[in-house]
Amino acid sequence: MKLLILILLIAALMLESSVTTLSLIIPIIVVATVLLKDSVVFLLAFVFGILLDILTFKMVGLSSLFLTFLVFLILMYERKFEIKTPSFIIFSTFFSSFIFLLIFQRGNIIVQSILSTLIGFILFEALRRVSFQKHKDD
Repeated sequence: MKLLILILLIAALMLESSVTTLSLIIPIIVVATVLLKDSVVFLLAFVFGILLDILTFKMVGLSSLFLTFLVFLILMYERKFEIKTPSFIIFSTFFSSFIFLLIFQRGNIIVQSILSTLIGFILFEALRRVSFQKHKDD
């Protein structure tokens, strides 16, 4: 699962830095945090935030700080909320994408946040089913 998430992050980084302004890394980081609940997600958020800043010519470290703080918030509220639910994925992806786009970009923030949320929901359902099948086969 970690390798699949890494491949998805690399693809999202290439697309987000060259083709689209849609935030693709945020839904992957949110889903990875919820499904893995591992400290490796902090490293992924930090590294891919730095790479995103470098490739999009932004001030280096701002996206990294945002993504790392997002992972921290999700893991901090893990005990208070049930985070492995579609509603949590939808809520957290929408608001994190909205805030990220509000800070770093202007234009079509609502539409892009909704699309990021849809991508996050589809990714969550697909990875959850892959994980379920893997555990079922074992």
